Amino acid sequence: ASLSKDAKAYLLNQPWPGNVRELENMLQRALLLASKGVINADMLSYQPGKQSLALSAGDLALPLGASDSLRLEDVEKHAILKVLDLKKGNVKQAAEALGVSRTTLYNKSKKYDIEL
Repeated sequence: ASLSKDAKAYLLNQPWPGNVRELENMLQRALLLASKGVINADMLSYQPGKQSLALSAGDLALPLGASDSLRLEDVEKHAILKVLDLKKGNVKQAAEALGVSRTTLYNKSKKYDIEL
């Protein structure tokens, strides 16, 4: 994937107080959202709990035929399955990409009957 001009500007304007892990997690999450191989600033500034246009398209898009009345659980299960597939079953990488701990991912997988 490549960085758009706005993504480069976003990265250069961050304070980065020495937290390389934060940068790595941000880039991994953006890679998941980059459906056309280009990372933009919206993908880098994604914050869990806030709506993002990047989440409605690309790699985490819901399957065709998904109705407007989907439950949150359906969307969450789909995202977990998709990220696990993208990360080839690597639980640690999937948890990081989803922005949750491995324990949370294990708990959610048990809740949704997802085999890890």
